[in-house]
Parts: sequence; structure tokens; C-alpha cells
Amino acid sequence: MPRPRAGGSANVPERMLLLADYALQITIVAIALWLILFPLLVQGLIAYAVIIGRGERRQNEEYRRRREDL
Repeated sequence: MPRPRAGGSANVPERMLLLADYALQITIVAIALWLILFPLLVQGLIAYAVIIGRGERRQNEEYRRRREDL
């Protein structure tokens, strides 16, 4: 009776386990990108836009005050 190899089981060749391991790595990276990294990037860009918008509003208000004083 043939003995199973150390890296695999009797029914699954070692190469298949390596491919499954690689597929799992790709899946984990994809999940990390789409569910963690991209939302953080979008949230950062939105926060940046809000900060820039508030700064522009202050500048516009200062400009209006100066024009009214003239």
C-alpha cells in the first residue's frame, strides 16, 4: 500500500495544495484591498475635500467682509 507524502494527503497531490494555498493568498489580498484599503483611501479623500471646502469658505467670508468695509 503506498504511503501518503509528507506535504499532502493520499487523495490530493502536493501541487494542488500549493495552488490552493496561492489562491487563498490572492483571496486574502483581494479582501484586504477591497474591504480595508480602498474604503480608507476614499474616506481620506472625502475628509480632505471637506477640509479644503471649509478653508475656501473661510477665505470667501473674509473676502466678503473686506469688500463690505470698502
